[in-house]
Amino acid sequence: MKKICLFATLFVFVILSSCKKEESFDESLIPGKWQTGTEFWVYEFGGLGHTWDTADDVTEDEAQSFTWEKSDTRLTVTHIGEMGEMIPKTYTITTLTNTTFAIKDEVTGRVTTYNRVE
Repeated sequence: MKKICLFATLFVFVILSSCKKEESFDESLIPGKWQTGTEFWVYEFGGLGHTWDTADDVTEDEAQSFTWEKSDTRLTVTHIGEMGEMIPKTYTITTLTNTTFAIKDEVTGRVTTYNRVE
């Protein structure tokens, strides 16, 4: 009987210690202008935005539009192509502060860190 109680106690301990609370980030920190290298992203309140890369000789006036939605630590960005096609990308937010925004591409695993410029 002691072995069963010991095993049950150990099992409960392992289960509880393996549970990880998912982080939560304040969505109101996302809207703004973010930059990494020559790439710029503008997130607007209401889930709209636009992005451009000056290395491709693209200006903000020529930026590609997108919509965005945050759920817990997941960020879904849906690019709107020139022909109106919707191209969704999903990321995990790893850092979100007033000055830093880091996201991990859920397909490639690549983490990109942006700095707020406005």
